[in-house]
This record gives sequence, C-alpha cells and structure tokens, in this order.
Amino acid sequence: YIQAKVGKPEVIYDEDKTEITLIFRIQEGKQYHIGEIHFEGNEHRTDEYLRKVITLKEGDLFKSEKFQKDIESLTKAFTKIGYAYANVNPSTSVNENTRKVNITYKIAENNQYYINKIKISGNTKTRDRVIRRQFDIVEKDKYDSLKIQQAKRHIENLNYFEQVKLVEDRVDNNSINLNLSVKEKSTGMFTIGAGYSTLDGVVGMVQVSQKNLLGYGYDLSVKTEFSSERSDYILNFTNQWLFDKPISFGFDLYNYRRSYYEYTERSTGGAVRIGHPIIRRKLHMYYKLAYEKVEISSIDDDASRYIWEQEGKETTVSITPKIVWNTLNHPVQPSKGNKSSLSVKYADKFFGGTTNFYKIEAKSTQYYPMWWKFVGMLNGEVGYGESLNNDRLPVDERYRLGGMHSVRGYDYGDISPVDEEGYEYGGNKYLLFNAELIFPLSEAANLDGVVFFDAGQAYDSNEDFFSRDLQRSIGGGFRWFSPIGPLRLEYGYRLNARDDDNGGRWDFSIGGTF
Repeated sequence: YIQAKVGKPEVIYDEDKTEITLIFRIQEGKQYHIGEIHFEGNEHRTDEYLRKVITLKEGDLFKSEKFQKDIESLTKAFTKIGYAYANVNPSTSVNENTRKVNITYKIAENNQYYINKIKISGNTKTRDRVIRRQFDIVEKDKYDSLKIQQAKRHIENLNYFEQVKLVEDRVDNNSINLNLSVKEKSTGMFTIGAGYSTLDGVVGMVQVSQKNLLGYGYDLSVKTEFSSERSDYILNFTNQWLFDKPISFGFDLYNYRRSYYEYTERSTGGAVRIGHPIIRRKLHMYYKLAYEKVEISSIDDDASRYIWEQEGKETTVSITPKIVWNTLNHPVQPSKGNKSSLSVKYADKFFGGTTNFYKIEAKSTQYYPMWWKFVGMLNGEVGYGESLNNDRLPVDERYRLGGMHSVRGYDYGDISPVDEEGYEYGGNKYLLFNAELIFPLSEAANLDGVVFFDAGQAYDSNEDFFSRDLQRSIGGGFRWFSPIGPLRLEYGYRLNARDDDNGGRWDFSIGGTF
C-alpha cells in the first residue's frame, strides 16, 4: 500500500475523564506491484549481479520493508569491494493505470578505499597479535565492510573483553584507519560448586581455568568432579593458533571412575589433538591420537552376559580424524547457523592396544531465527561401530540412549538392545533426532525456556536401522547460563514407552551444552 495514509488521531474522553480512546483513521489505498527495475551509475557491479542482490523482483507486490533492505544490500555490494562511501538513492515512479511502481536505483560509487592502519588500544593483558589474527583483512588491503564486521564479531566471540568498539577513521580520499578499542575482563576462574544430575546424583566440582593464559590465547583447565557414582580428574590444554597460524594444538589427560547401573568403569588415558582449516573459519579438519586403559568391574548380578564377558582390563589406542563445518553465530548461545561433523574412530592392536574396532559418527545441528526472539533447533545424529575381529564391540564403546543429552524422559541406558534374558547391553549403532524451540524468559538473567521433541533408538549388529520403533518424548524446561556453567532443568514425557513404564521424568544438570 504505497499510498497508505494515517490521519490525525482523534481523542475521546469517557464521562469521568479517567480514560481516553484514540481513533486512527487509515486510508489504505490500492496495492501496487513492482514494474521495471533499473540501475544507474554502477561501474564496478553489473546489472545482472545487482538483480541477484535485491529481493524485490519485477512483478512482486511492493513491500516497503523489503525495499529498504534492498537499498542496504545494494550499498553493501559496493562497500565489500572497497567503495566505503558508496551511496544508493532510489527513485520511484507510480503508474496509476497499471498500479505498478518503477524503481531506478541511482548509485554513486565514490572513491575506492584501502586500509591504512589497524590500531588497537585497551588490551592491557592480551597480546596485539592475538587480536590481529581475528582480522581477515590486513593493512594495505582493499576496504571490505563484510570482513570488518566479521572481525568485530570474531573478537567479541573470544570472550576476553567486556567491550569491543571498532571505529573507521578516514585518513584521506583513498585510505581509512580501523581503530579498535577493547576493555579487558577477567578470563581466569576458580570455581567450587555442587549440583545434581539424574544420572550421577549429587555432584561436587572444583575447577581452575584460564581462557587467555599469559595473554597468548591459550586455554588451560584443570577440573575434578566427584559423587557417589563418579570421580573425574581432567586436564585440558588448547592453543587455537599454533605458531600464530590457524592450526590448533592441544592435549588431554584424564582419570575417570563411572558407576553405571550394571557395572563400574575406570578409565585412565590421554590424547593429543591437532586441527587445521580447510575453508577459513568454516570448515576444519581435526585429528586425535588417544591412549586409554579401561577396567570393567563390580558387575551387577542382573547385568547382561555380554557385559560379564568383558570383565577385566583393556587398552585402546585409537586415531580419530574428524571434519567439522561450523557457521554458528555464537559459540555458546547460537541463534543462527549450522554445525555438522563426521568422524571415524579407529582402534587397532597394531598401535599397541588390545582392542580392534572402528566407529563412524555423523551429527548435524541447525539453528533458525524465528519470530520475535524465538530460535528453532534441529539436530540429527547417527553412529555405527563394529569390531574388526571375532570379539564384540567393547561395552564402553557401545551406544545407549536416554537422559539429558539424547532422549529426555528416559533414564540413561533405557534405550538399548536387550539380550535373551532381557538385560540391556548397548547397541553397535544408533539414531537420534531432536527438535527444540528456545525463547528468552529473562535476558537480563540469561534465562531461557525450551520446548522439545526427541526420538532415538539403539540397535545391535543383527538388527537394521528402524527395525524397531524410535523411542519418542516431548517436554520443556529452563536453561540458565550461570557463572559456573549452563544449568538445565527439563521434563520429558515418554510417548511410546511400555505400558508399565509410561509417564516422564525430570532431568537436571550443571555444565556442558547440548
């Protein structure tokens, strides 16, 4: 309604003049469609390219919001190739007979600019090079508004600074300085906490971490978690920029004791990790070499015979290549983008271990910005493992679903193949699907609400995928991104459980993201 008019509001008082009524008289007029679209003044972008940039096409219904966004998109088409002060001035003409709007975009490209200097201030701890490597544009490069905006977001996502300001300062008719000012914040944390997990019971936690060790961007963490069902000791170190190149290097050392429903598992080991980009900041390749000693003991009398057969100690030496695609707009609370991965874990006695198997896993998670501040999330996973000798897949490598991080509403391990005596022992393959709708409850408190649908199943080697129905649940809950880590309280209702196992359950955890 390009000619819509809103009249002066009329004010009407009630009899005791305690309330007023406002009346707006609107003349919508007629709807108009897009007629011809022309471009003038564009020397360094073709008409064909510009037509792909805009969303309003000839014959479309004219919409003011799309029209304004098209002006912004056309401007960015030139600021991305150095024309920092490009200006787009649209001219419209209305044909009342055909009810069409002809649009001419008059473009003034102006001068092409280059980056003179990138100046950094306020970084009292963080080294300059830690910040500079977040820029995909360097001094003497052609001005690029997209790369400049992305650099600011990359620096913010480091989570080293309370405040990040990036100001453009024109030096002359062909060069611009980028003035970046930051305000450091504490990146070290000493945490003593306690929480409750429906799998592990009451859990105590002590952690010392530093995300920006010595100002070089190194990430170091020492953590212990303990309860009646588990005791974990973990040391992690990661350098995301080895030799100031986009190559990550890290190592892990750990000692776990986990008491499951049917047995106790003790694991001691370590891993070395290295990674490199394939497509900068989007597609990465990672490699992990791991050594682990596992002991299965304290087996319950009601455990599967399969678990009893694996009582004792095993040593696993494995290599795991993994390819990761990541376009999420935030590392912790994303609202847009995709993260997908494909990995192959291969363990062989040739490496010095006692196990022989492989596991292939694929996962994809997509976030969608929706109406208001609602965010949709879809997640899909599939895994397959197989022993390379006559033995079965090690019990600690088998798949069991249920609980906070798979199909909510079920206990961990409830979704599993069962042996001839009815005991669960885990599958060699699995499927998992999750759908969530996330919405803010209090932005100031960093508190979100969520409703979800989960479906998953684990299968054994003598079963095909989908040979048994997926176990499904629906539910909702709360997520609070607290200072000691994400807190989750969620209720899942089982949709197709056995008649004697209907209903649902609450799950609660602190730490770790879904």
